[in-house]
Amino acid sequence: MFRKETLEGINMNNGINKRKTKVILMSSIILGIAICMAAVIAHTGVNADAVYESGVNKSGLTYGSSMDAADSEDEPDLIAAEATNGKIGYIYRTDLEEAEGDKEVSNPKEAVEYMNRKNQTEANVFSEYISDVFKQEIILDGETYARIKDDFTAGKISASDIASELGIHAREMQASELEEVMQSAFVSSQDANTKTICVYDREGKTIIGLFEVD
Repeated sequence: MFRKETLEGINMNNGINKRKTKVILMSSIILGIAICMAAVIAHTGVNADAVYESGVNKSGLTYGSSMDAADSEDEPDLIAAEATNGKIGYIYRTDLEEAEGDKEVSNPKEAVEYMNRKNQTEANVFSEYISDVFKQEIILDGETYARIKDDFTAGKISASDIASELGIHAREMQASELEEVMQSAFVSSQDANTKTICVYDREGKTIIGLFEVD
């Protein structure tokens, strides 16, 4: 599986438009109480400059770009995508839906629950990574993890701020080294939710590469 080395590289696939699950989150904070609503909108396509074919293969399966579909129901059985090795091929729509968890979300409430599970999964990996590095038990809930990850990525807080909030003993570690540790921890936690599916030729039989779904 292709490894992303920096936070800026997370959720990117070298210039192509992967099918992504987009969560539209509306929130309002009144007297410290946040109310969040979310919905998941799925869409997949390839780079506009990429060359791909569309049609029906020998097995009767449709293949082509999801960009030509009005909605997910109209998407072809085999969706055009670029593999991590740069080859253009097709991924099974069913594989993609399973990897993205489309079947788990059907309304805003389920979307929020899905994101909570996703954040907690990443929080568990982050906690394990940090606990192993600093040899002390760190237990982090999904909500706190999501907040510090977003703030750290946006440059609002430093690695030292995170260490202080979580009670991490890192006094003997230089600031640059601590930053690197935190960045690696976040990268590892993001990878926890990355799934890899196969990219096929238009017949859907020969595997030509792999495709990452975040």
